[in-house]
Order: sequence, then structure tokens, then C-alpha cells
Amino acid sequence: MAHFCINRSGKNLTVTRVNNGEGVIGTIKPNEVFVWLHEWNGNAGGADSQAIYFQNNGTFENGWINGATAIGGITPLTRCSLYDVDTGYGNGVESVFQTRYAVCRYDASGKYVDTLPANTFLTTKNCTSGETYRKRMHISSYGPDGGDPRQCNSFIDITAAGMQFNSFALKGTLR
Repeated sequence: MAHFCINRSGKNLTVTRVNNGEGVIGTIKPNEVFVWLHEWNGNAGGADSQAIYFQNNGTFENGWINGATAIGGITPLTRCSLYDVDTGYGNGVESVFQTRYAVCRYDASGKYVDTLPANTFLTTKNCTSGETYRKRMHISSYGPDGGDPRQCNSFIDITAAGMQFNSFALKGTLR
């Protein structure tokens, strides 16, 4: 499964086209959000490589970062939530974020459902990325702060305004 992560290393992470460190195609800046796809430990240099999906000059594409140089850079986005809560829906403790602006919500098949307004609170178990639509994050409930959350099994597109943490679709905390 792919998950949304954030670069919390404090340094730029070089992104390459192939997993051996060749063909530089971009950079993930500090506090930039990206999708971690999987790791691969089989390159000749002995260092692990991390497959990612990231925004490069406004376009999303696949790439690789060197795991050894990315220490602290592959931090699960759930660690930047506003707080954690057990909604009582059987998912255990989940991370709570708030939408910075209106975001489109889709069902598991990718069909548009509705638009969640700005300042909507939502929960997610692991900030899981969609298999087909990598720019969409799975959510399990949404609603107003302090109100009863509405259970759902859907995805929201969180990438419309870029991927820097202080301006992308979800509000959280850089803890």
C-alpha cells in the first residue's frame, strides 16, 4: 500500500528517474508532502531505494530517493495530524486533519461523490494513497469539529494547490 508522507529531514531530497541514483528529475523540499510507494533493497550499491510519486514542476510523476540519505525524510503524514481520535467505528485510533479549502470526495471506484467544504474535519487511518488515483487519500469519516463524524469509505484529492505542508489541502501540525 502507498501512503502520503512528508519530508521532515530538514534538507532537500534528490529524486532520480531510476533506483540506482542516476537521472536526477527533481527535489522534495523540507515539509513537502509526497506519496511513498515502496522500498527496493536490490540495487548494486547496497543502499535501499524508495519509490515515490511526487509533484515536479506542477506535474506528478514517479521517482526514487536514496533511503540512506533520506533518513528522517520519509515521515508518515499521520504524524502531522491535528490530533488522534477513536471515532468508535471499529478503526481504532485515527488521525484528524482539517481541510484548508474545499476538496472533492470520491468513492472507492473513483466516481465523484461530493465536495467537502473548507474547514471540514476528517479522519484517516494511515493516509493511504489510492491504487489507481495516487493523488487521492483515503478517509474514513468527516464532519464538523465536536460534532458526530459521518462514516465513509472514500477518497479526497489533496493535491490541487501544491504539496508544501503550509499550503496543501489539509491542515495539521508539524510536530
